[in-house]
Amino acid sequence: MNTIDNDEIKIMLDRKRYMREMLGACASCGLCAASCFFYKNTGDRKSVPSYKVRNTVGKLFSTGGRVSRKELENMAGLLWGKCALCRQCYCSMGIDLSAILAFGRAICRSQNIDGGACRDDE
Repeated sequence: MNTIDNDEIKIMLDRKRYMREMLGACASCGLCAASCFFYKNTGDRKSVPSYKVRNTVGKLFSTGGRVSRKELENMAGLLWGKCALCRQCYCSMGIDLSAILAFGRAICRSQNIDGGACRDDE
């Protein structure tokens, strides 16, 4: 299946509206980077948890779930390729970054995109 069901994504986003509020509280301070072993081992800014949540679930919220398959595959690259979902990422604002990243994965899986489709073509 090469098409994306944007309506299904929108329904999923509507069910988790509180995550939009959590994303709104993110100051993009980058302090969460110190708790991410992907970032500590690579120094790649795309591995910083705040970058990952803003450029995946944050983008989905900002577009109302209207993304292309390629965009969702690129998000999968961040969600699986740069995250082990180890739940070690720490936000001083109390944002549950791991829950947001797990939700991003659930959205990708709902569209038959998983870690096997990892891309990072931003």
